[in-house]
Amino acid sequence: MTYQELKEMAPDIAEVQHPPISPYWEAHTWYLLENYPERTRELFEQGKLKAELERVVIEAMLLQAELEESGKLAPDQIQEHVYAALVSPPNGPADRPDPPEPLPPDEQLEIIRWSEGQSNIEID
Repeated sequence: MTYQELKEMAPDIAEVQHPPISPYWEAHTWYLLENYPERTRELFEQGKLKAELERVVIEAMLLQAELEESGKLAPDQIQEHVYAALVSPPNGPADRPDPPEPLPPDEQLEIIRWSEGQSNIEID
């Protein structure tokens, strides 16, 4: 799902937060860099990282709205659940005895700066 599709399907959720401004965006960027560095590099180089981040953030926003609407969890529990389910699941490859080799610092920094710069993009 794209942000535009979210706006059409659930404008009330889309108005809450544009994906790159969401704290989920930054958290998932770091999660990908730590757990799937090579895949993150490939997505970035292919121009597909934004779509991947948007997909996860939108799913997280929808899950958060669904959990809030159900009223079964406290706000802090909702956020914990969303992070664990989608944004930065526990027990990823970085948590294993043989974690993936991180990207060189200059490549990590390039991706992080790009990710942070996405919040300055004009919202449709």
